[in-house]
Amino acid sequence: MRFKDLSQLKRPEPREIILGILPQNILMADYAKGRAFKISELVGVVFEESLEWYGFTLAHKDHPELIVDIGLPKNDLNLQDYTNLSSRRIAEFQESLPEDVIINGWIHS
Repeated sequence: MRFKDLSQLKRPEPREIILGILPQNILMADYAKGRAFKISELVGVVFEESLEWYGFTLAHKDHPELIVDIGLPKNDLNLQDYTNLSSRRIAEFQESLPEDVIINGWIHS
């Protein structure tokens, strides 16, 4: 559908969505926690400086509340105080996961 000008478009009425209570604790397997610390350590060793990095927290589909691993997608840009990951890279990473593994969050250095 084409519009001659934007005045023909109408905004929907705003609606309020009540959010639930945020979790007070995060369930993370020792393996995932250890891996996150090791990644931070290795980034410093490899690049001989502290660089930003981020990845995804991973869970099994049948227990999405428990972080079992850390996944590292290919970043599009890594600098000392900034990193960037495109939506294409996120999709590539998600498609590379086994069927029973999901992204349940993200982790940042």
